[in-house]
Amino acid sequence: MLVLLYNSEMLYATANLRKVKIMRFNPESKSFKLFQALRAGEALTEAQISSRFGLKNPTATISSLRLNHGVCIYADEHFDTHNRRTVKYAIGKPSRKLIAAGYKAMSLGLVA
Repeated sequence: MLVLLYNSEMLYATANLRKVKIMRFNPESKSFKLFQALRAGEALTEAQISSRFGLKNPTATISSLRLNHGVCIYADEHFDTHNRRTVKYAIGKPSRKLIAAGYKAMSLGLVA
């Protein structure tokens, strides 16, 4: 598990590079359809996302959902019987540390 520790100066410097805005979905977009499937409780691999929703770069879409839309999506690593690694994406409940980091960023004025 990778743990990143930020002090308030690092958070401030990072947030000043790009202001964070939560965007709304276009209900007809492919990313909205992916969001609906994840919200319904499905865990999908990159190949499943590509074939089902016609997305050419599922990783970028997942990143967009995380950063621009504020969706808490987890990447769960899975190994099959032939020891092949796959990653399944699913919506999960954010941890207390993640929520605390968000509140800290808001209190520092980094996020509106």
